[in-house]
Amino acid sequence: MSIILNKRHVRLALVTLLLIFVTYLVAFNGPSGKTQLPSSSLVNSVGDNGNIPGIHKDHVDKQENSNGVAVKADAPVMPSFNDNKGVEPKAEEEEEFIAADEYERILKTSPVIVFSKSYCSFSRRLKTLLRTSYSMDPEFFVVEVDKVKNGDKLFSYVKHLTGRKTVPNMIVNGVSRGGYDDIAALHNKDQLLGLLKEWCASTSLTVSKAGESPNKEDD
Repeated sequence: MSIILNKRHVRLALVTLLLIFVTYLVAFNGPSGKTQLPSSSLVNSVGDNGNIPGIHKDHVDKQENSNGVAVKADAPVMPSFNDNKGVEPKAEEEEEFIAADEYERILKTSPVIVFSKSYCSFSRRLKTLLRTSYSMDPEFFVVEVDKVKNGDKLFSYVKHLTGRKTVPNMIVNGVSRGGYDDIAALHNKDQLLGLLKEWCASTSLTVSKAGESPNKEDD
């Protein structure tokens, strides 16, 4: 009697296991008859669709935009190091502007320098006076601070160095000799030519009145 009961128990157990197995298959079979993995599972192998092992399928196939709508994610673009071009170098940084160095460079161009602004009427008057009334070798050099690169920084330095805050500013042998009114006053008194020669005695400047020989003695 005990043997019959044991066989019945075994059959019941087998039937129960079979039902559990069938239930499992039904629960995880989709309408197409193919087994579907839970949405939270990870893709563990590379298939025909190119999924990467260990990366969640949702993360590979789609992303959500700001409105919560799923969109296809763009594949990341990696730089190629297999070509002959290599990685393009960064553009060289612009050289730092140093006003003092630029000022010293300008002083070497001529013993007479005029810092000017192209739209300034007094600057135009001074340049016209020097060009029409005097002959200089080397010619006086004009710096239009509103036109040159970093002109505002250069002009700030010149103002601080010379104490003259306006243009024109006439620098003779490294010393500020004033603006248009100052130079015009010396010219009208017939003193400018002699002073230019005196101020530039240690330089190579030759100066004379326009139309006169540079070697002619002053009256």
